[in-house]
Amino acid sequence: MKSKPKPRTVEPVKSGYQSTQAEIKEEFDLPEGLTLELLTKGMTNTASQRSGSLDVQRVVREVYRLIDLESAELYDEFFPAHLSVALIDAVFNPQLNYKKRVVPIIERYCDRFGLCRIRRDKARLPPIHEQETLTDLIEHYKVLGQRVMREEVFNARYCSPGTKILKSENVRLAAVALRETGVETLQAAESMSPEEIKCVLRPLRGIADRTIRMLLMYVGNDNLVKGDVHVIRFVANAIGRHRVTAEEAERLVAAAARSLDIAPRLLDNEIWKAMSSGGRCNSDSSPRRKMPASKWTH
Repeated sequence: MKSKPKPRTVEPVKSGYQSTQAEIKEEFDLPEGLTLELLTKGMTNTASQRSGSLDVQRVVREVYRLIDLESAELYDEFFPAHLSVALIDAVFNPQLNYKKRVVPIIERYCDRFGLCRIRRDKARLPPIHEQETLTDLIEHYKVLGQRVMREEVFNARYCSPGTKILKSENVRLAAVALRETGVETLQAAESMSPEEIKCVLRPLRGIADRTIRMLLMYVGNDNLVKGDVHVIRFVANAIGRHRVTAEEAERLVAAAARSLDIAPRLLDNEIWKAMSSGGRCNSDSSPRRKMPASKWTH
């Protein structure tokens, strides 16, 4: 008589994840607590860093292709004679053609109150006693009224982006907010940290990060980039994408500037020059700076 076969013992099937975890631990003798998720995260972060590094190299390559860094210099607006002028410039700047719309607004203000728009000595800030203070700016609104400031002095009815607040009114509100912290002149604004100025101005509707960055760059912060339409387009072209965010463009241009050993603010300015002229080198008569082969891997 045949004996009955012993029932087969069926081992529980491990999921692919469990199997992989066990195999990794056995193969590499991983310490306790180091899981596949942590390994994968590390690999993902490394890949992301590598991709970011390549994007910075692509931006640097585009800089060498389009921009003559040897003749790089900041535009006059980065040397305002008064904090009031810098503030008006920064608040009216968003979404307007700078040369055709913003500059005439600032010049009308300066003409009305007998001010120089640009300081004579670009190497240093003008003496405090020669500057119009933010209190002076606020006083103009009190004496003339908001309607006259809007219709006659600025002669502009533009609203701050995403709001119905007139930019002329946001100039006053920003001046009041800054003065309440003791800021009256270029020297006082320069002595504050970027975060301090951001904390003062961010609560104002229509005063976005780009506006604050612009103000900080006007008062002398060399480490910032403003992700406007020209900078965004330059970076998108450089890395071969249809669109990048303002934050990503700012980060990549700042990193490229460090790689090139120039101030991010200056590189921002040169990119603006190149892209506003149709993506051409800013000086056709100047030879474009050659890209050193040692900087690139092929």
